[in-house]
Amino acid sequence: REATVMQDGGAWFFRNSELVRWKAHELSAKVIIEFSDHGKPSDPVKRSDFRRLLQYISENKVDYVIVPHMGMISQTPERFLEMAEKIKQSGVELVSTRGQEADELAHLFARKYKILG
Repeated sequence: REATVMQDGGAWFFRNSELVRWKAHELSAKVIIEFSDHGKPSDPVKRSDFRRLLQYISENKVDYVIVPHMGMISQTPERFLEMAEKIKQSGVELVSTRGQEADELAHLFARKYKILG
């Protein structure tokens, strides 16, 4: 199993990297590439590394996209749903290091729209 990672690259980068690697280990997956959008616009479509992530998962065999928290995908519900659906359509599972239950945004959307997992 292979995983890609999306991180914010800020002050928490190394801590998040540790958490992401632990989550990958928990999933029996190997992190194959990391993407980082430090200080970029909140709209994922305007973030170059997020666009690269979407392109990468559409062209390569990837089992998971692991994020420190679902807010890495988008800060707005509409964009989150749109981007999460794009990830799902690529046959990739979106996973948070916080877990589905602990990540309030993901949990709410997953229950309401049945898009994750």
